[in-house]
Amino acid sequence: KKLCSWPSIVCESTMYGFGAYNPRGQTATDDYNEKHHELLRNDIMDVCRTSNSATTTTSPSPSTLGFQEDSVIWWDAASIWEDGSSEKGFIVALNNAMLSPDDLSKGEQWIVDIAAKYGQGAIYKFLFFQEPELAIHAKSHPTMFVEKDGFSLDDGTENEVFEKCAPGKLFRETVPVLDPGTNARVEVIID
Repeated sequence: KKLCSWPSIVCESTMYGFGAYNPRGQTATDDYNEKHHELLRNDIMDVCRTSNSATTTTSPSPSTLGFQEDSVIWWDAASIWEDGSSEKGFIVALNNAMLSPDDLSKGEQWIVDIAAKYGQGAIYKFLFFQEPELAIHAKSHPTMFVEKDGFSLDDGTENEVFEKCAPGKLFRETVPVLDPGTNARVEVIID
């Protein structure tokens, strides 16, 4: 199977996908879903105060979580299923190089808390592992990305993991919020 090179945002961030549609998988009205989607957008904007979203021109500034400028970004996203149905949502990306492990944990807890506020049973966490460290790192750090320091690309260049996103694999991990037992991890494959 051929590995593709992912965009640098994938390499340098722990990303979370979630929304406010259909709490705990129960179909809600379009009005309910749209209203809560916009409320969630406002909550994300209040905390992040920075965005790469095409729908806003907010200037970057430090987040209210106390993180440095540009360390947390977000954008509009959607879950689209094989049957053609979809739900609007968001991706929030926490920059691994700019945030300490404690800040990454704090950011994930904020995301889990906000997903709970909107009745979500689970959220998605996207984890990128680079080759050849994939197998070793996945066993020793099942919920962490390959770290920047000390990583050597195939060409021998040190510490360029975020500037030159080496081939690797992206995994989507299901993180329980209100529904225990929904843990899962699957590889993301782009056709």
